[in-house]
Amino acid sequence: MSRLAALREAEDIYQAHLDALSEALLTGNAKAFVAGISLPHSISCEDSNTVVETHEEMIRIFNAYHRTLTSQGVTEQARIVTKAEFVTPDVIVGEHETHIMRDGLRLVEPYPNRVRLDRINGGWYETKAANGVKCDGNRMLMPQPTHAIPDLPNEPHFEPKGA
Repeated sequence: MSRLAALREAEDIYQAHLDALSEALLTGNAKAFVAGISLPHSISCEDSNTVVETHEEMIRIFNAYHRTLTSQGVTEQARIVTKAEFVTPDVIVGEHETHIMRDGLRLVEPYPNRVRLDRINGGWYETKAANGVKCDGNRMLMPQPTHAIPDLPNEPHFEPKGA
């Protein structure tokens, strides 16, 4: 497979993952959301790092964020891949931008994110997420963008070639 074909395949896998989890989040489908996550799962924001160890903890975080989005009338959370590549045949690291809107109107400025996907038993699962937002402890508020590309701990930064 050519380098360009590999980049496109990584981007397609990454975007499909983002789309599935965004749909689950907006519809309140915790089961579908958790199905795309592997534990332990690392979540980083500008000012905090959390390692989620259990499905119950992930569902609690999911429910809190879903309630926040619902309370603000969010109708769309578009997460759009900007870069993704295979770090190994079984690991994809990518970057995307998140857009949160209500009826086509932007509620917060778009913000950058990074995610690591691991192929486990033939499926792709999110194992790490870094979000270019400020967090407020364990409270789930509307994102407060920092506009800085977040650091995904222990993962390389990259500039895909041939894209």
